Amino acid sequence: MKYINRITKYIFNSKLYQFWIEYRIKCNEQKRFIANAKANMGKAILPLHDTSKILYSYVKDMKRYMVDFDEWNNMYDFKNLTCEEKSTYISRSNAQKLYRKIIKPEWRDLFNNKEKFLIEFSRYIHRFYYKVTDDSKYENISDIISKYSVIVKPINGSLGNGIYKITPSYTNLEKDIIISRILKEKPLIEECISGCEELQLFHPNSLNTIRIVTINNGVSNSVLGAFFRMGRGGNIIDNAHAGGIFAPIDIKSGKIDAPGMDTFGNRYEHHPDSKKTIIGFQIPYWEQIMKLCIEAHDKCPNFIVGWDVVINKNNDIEFIEANHAPDMDVMQGPRRIGIRNEFELAYNGFINKKTYV
Repeated sequence: MKYINRITKYIFNSKLYQFWIEYRIKCNEQKRFIANAKANMGKAILPLHDTSKILYSYVKDMKRYMVDFDEWNNMYDFKNLTCEEKSTYISRSNAQKLYRKIIKPEWRDLFNNKEKFLIEFSRYIHRFYYKVTDDSKYENISDIISKYSVIVKPINGSLGNGIYKITPSYTNLEKDIIISRILKEKPLIEECISGCEELQLFHPNSLNTIRIVTINNGVSNSVLGAFFRMGRGGNIIDNAHAGGIFAPIDIKSGKIDAPGMDTFGNRYEHHPDSKKTIIGFQIPYWEQIMKLCIEAHDKCPNFIVGWDVVINKNNDIEFIEANHAPDMDVMQGPRRIGIRNEFELAYNGFINKKTYV
């Protein structure tokens, strides 16, 4: 049995096995990308000849650059770029492939589990939170939601999925229904943060946040890029993949330097609801925000981290959560400038220094 375990471990750790795993992932992704492309083109009213031509062009680029149809059509506008320009982008798929090589399970769990993140980075958290457990009682939850307006989140959720808000104004019947759901799902309950006035003017219904991406090049941590996220249409979530708008921030000045964008490729010089001008807006406390994120990255061994930062109504800077494997599409799309060279240069430096061991 001991020898069987050794052989099994050797096979699973072999380069050939890892190659086979990546090959299977790539094949499955390509099938999904093509199905997604066909589904999206099916929604458009196009002559059959044009649809076939677009699909052929997309599949050709997809096989070479591993971009999904949303990236190709909406985010990067690949159909109007040269091969040289296309090669400067790093797709979501290719970034995730590199992440899989170096991200260890314990790192992944630290950022995926929202409670663990709040405990580990408690220095940067200024709000009340409560993790529902098997020992939680109806009265515990009732006291919390009667005292605070709260956001309820799945403990391992992402992309804004499964998040909802509860206010003390709920009726007793509504509270009973909600508390029963909470006790069953055992989520994380967090006090609602009131954002600073400057950021909330764009869209008051959502907590508008700043995503800072820090990266380790094997020598030190630095800011790779940043963008401002705004909700829209009354939605309480600002996440880009939940319909929000994102706008790139110049990391030297802290000013938004290009139009906002959504994942459908629409671009905005003004917020569609508030009409507030997006380009040129100065993010408050910019130097402090970057310094805080780099300082936090120094406390963990990750190659890259996407920090979701808010400035609250008291002008305190705090973390909402963080992502151990952030997508690069929202960093490249608005400016239509690829960052593959910067990303891979830092990645190679990180690997060569073996700081991930």
